[in-house]
Amino acid sequence: MAFLGQERGRSLTSGKAREQKEQGVTDDISTEELVGRIEAFFNRKVTKITAPGGRGRASLRVYFGQDTIIVTNRPDQSRNANEALVLEQLAPLCDHVPRFLGRDGPLLFQSDVGTQRLSVSIQKAPPDVQERLAREAVEAIFAYQAAASRTDLLQRLPRLGVASSWMDKVIGGPSRLAARLPMPAPALDRDAVARRLADPRTRFIKWDCRAGNAATGADGRMRWFDFEYAALRHGAEDLAWLVADEIWPVAPQVMFALIRAEQARTEGNGTDAYMSYLALFTTFHAVQRILLILNEVKARGWLPMSKVLGRDDVGVTPRLGMRLCETGKWCADFDPLTRPLIPLFEAMGAKFAATIAPPAKA
Repeated sequence: MAFLGQERGRSLTSGKAREQKEQGVTDDISTEELVGRIEAFFNRKVTKITAPGGRGRASLRVYFGQDTIIVTNRPDQSRNANEALVLEQLAPLCDHVPRFLGRDGPLLFQSDVGTQRLSVSIQKAPPDVQERLAREAVEAIFAYQAAASRTDLLQRLPRLGVASSWMDKVIGGPSRLAARLPMPAPALDRDAVARRLADPRTRFIKWDCRAGNAATGADGRMRWFDFEYAALRHGAEDLAWLVADEIWPVAPQVMFALIRAEQARTEGNGTDAYMSYLALFTTFHAVQRILLILNEVKARGWLPMSKVLGRDDVGVTPRLGMRLCETGKWCADFDPLTRPLIPLFEAMGAKFAATIAPPAKA
């Protein structure tokens, strides 16, 4: 889907309307058709459209005067259908997700959860507020997972990560990262890791729980959005995505304390096993994020923090890479099975640091 402008938007009644129409909104829906569909569906006049995620994203913010909604048209329509299914079932039971407002052909309509993305607001907050925001984010994840258990989503959604190719990619991540340094691949017990990652515990997961996919609304409620990848797995994966989000400024030891307390409060059993799985998955997820950073740097170069946050982009800054290595190192030390990865995180952290301050020439 193309866009009508930056997040600040443009009035559809202004002199820019022709330019917007020429840009289009999707490959197959012009701005004129999009506006017509929205106005017909809601019987309200569209006054402005903006692009909250930046150019190249699937969602737009649509204004009816002061009121706003989010309209999404993904290239893969099965993702729209998946998100619609999830929001229809979760929203009546949980106020930590957007409300489903309907569909019109390829267009998915949902409530606007607010412009204050967690990824941005937490950067500017003092440490005590950062911890409060982190706690709210964790509580919201457990809340929508608990709500899902009261629906039939556990019977309707697929289980993620059952293919051997998925497992091979995850477990092979450290070897691929070692080759990029270069250094010898860490000595991992791959079979033991595979058995642990195949934990049969089944919970609803949103997936992609980066801080850029949560926002605080005018009512002060934190809500997660973008549920197109929702599926089933252990459940701790959503927390792992947040802990190993390279832009996330809250230390992993603080996050683990918050998660342990909330898991014990909401589920009341198996906390030690839950935290062990969380540490394992977070360790390997951190490796995947580091590889993503390296690939993005190779393709586009480093970006300033302002652009990373403004675009909700991959954290392609050396300092964020260093932070992610520290997170991975801390989580790897949680379990003897992953301790062989500690030197890998240390070496990669040193490489990121050298990018900031190259060693002096002899």
